[in-house]
Amino acid sequence: NEFAARQPLCLSHDDENPNQATWLMLLDGRKSALARTMERCLVLFDGRDEEAVQGARQDWQEYKAQGDSLTYFRQNARGGWDAKR
Repeated sequence: NEFAARQPLCLSHDDENPNQATWLMLLDGRKSALARTMERCLVLFDGRDEEAVQGARQDWQEYKAQGDSLTYFRQNARGGWDAKR
């Protein structure tokens, strides 16, 4: 996309950073070589899907072993979100 550098948000299925973003959001178990170069990387998954949960747990262990600072959020009974470490 010739205008990607001017976009505040760039959606892509390729592992690229055409707008020089500092945050990365990964969905559906995707991995990215860019994750460790970002200021922040968010990994979103369906907590009702046991396969997705197991994949997220494995990713958590890998990121933790690499020394990354990790936080996850769990939805509470009131519908809000609580940070966990």
